[in-house]
This record gives sequence, C-alpha cells and structure tokens, in this order.
Amino acid sequence: GISVIEFNARGGDSEIINVLPLLKNDILDVFNAIVNGKLNKENVKFKKQATVFKYGVPEGYPGNPVVDRAIIIQKPGNSQLIYANVYESGENLYLTKSRAFGFLGVGDNLGAAEKNAEAGFSGVRGAIYHRPDIGTQEHISKAILNMQELRGSDYLCQ
Repeated sequence: GISVIEFNARGGDSEIINVLPLLKNDILDVFNAIVNGKLNKENVKFKKQATVFKYGVPEGYPGNPVVDRAIIIQKPGNSQLIYANVYESGENLYLTKSRAFGFLGVGDNLGAAEKNAEAGFSGVRGAIYHRPDIGTQEHISKAILNMQELRGSDYLCQ
C-alpha cells in the first residue's frame, strides 16, 4: 500500500517555491477556500509552464558547513533569486549553517526552466555549493528509476 513519509506545507520549502509562481489565482482566495472547507469550489488555475528551483548551500553542508563567510550574488539573469538563510553585515551577505539562497527558473519546458535556474549561479562568488544536476533530464530519469526499484521491492513496506 501507500505510505505517507512526510506531510507539511511551509511557504519557504522548495516544493511551494516551485508552485506559487505558476498560480493564476490570488493566493488569499485559495487560503480562504481552504479555511472554509470550500477548496473544491475554487477554480484554481496554473500557468502551463515548468519550474526548477536550485539551492545554494555553504560548502560542507549539511555535515560541516562553513559559516560566516561572505558571498557575492550578482544579477541572476533569467532566474529569480530567493534568499533563505543569510545575514547582512555592512554591505556584505554572510553564510549561516543552512540553505543560503536559491534560484528559481521558469520556462516553457523543463529544460528551459533548468537552464534559467542554473544560470543564476554564474554570478555567485564565495564558499557556495549547489547541485547542477537538479532538474536535468538525467537526474529526473535516475529518480524515476530509483522509485520504480523501490516500488518493486519490500523497502517501502517496512
């Protein structure tokens, strides 16, 4: 059968960062419909586009992240820069122990969205690591294969 591994909805998670830019409705109307138990009556619509969100994290994350290092983030090109866990001192941004920022790419297809998200990292300087494979066809194919293997095993039922 199906197992629920995690259930939450935090506005800063990458799962919601990918979805909200595509929402055509006013988010307050959607929230009100949820609170009033009438979401089934709300005509929720999304743009027919793809999104990819990639985090920049301190080198060494998650086990031994470098902290208090200055980073420079220049204009993100066709991506949207979203800050997570950095702090400002003077005119500089500094790393904390967690995800520092991310770039959201939007495009007419997944390839275009991935390229837009990845392009944001070309203007980043500092002790930052990111996974360039996130959102690529190769990464998605590996994830699908992994899930197919898990579904075919007893692993999910333990």
